[in-house]
Amino acid sequence: CFRCASDPQPVLERDLRGCRVTYKAKHGKKMPHVLKVAGPAGDLLVIGFQSRQQAEDWRKV
Repeated sequence: CFRCASDPQPVLERDLRGCRVTYKAKHGKKMPHVLKVAGPAGDLLVIGFQSRQQAEDWRKV
């Protein structure tokens, strides 16, 4: 996962304690399903998926 398109360093580990995960469908986009992981410090990580099922499977982890 990358924080943004211009960030060359991928995020390999993420402490999910205190984070809030939300799902959002985006119609007509390259990655139509995204999960937004908001950290307690306000930092945001967006993960894109091709299908809703992929997003739901990841969210269960």
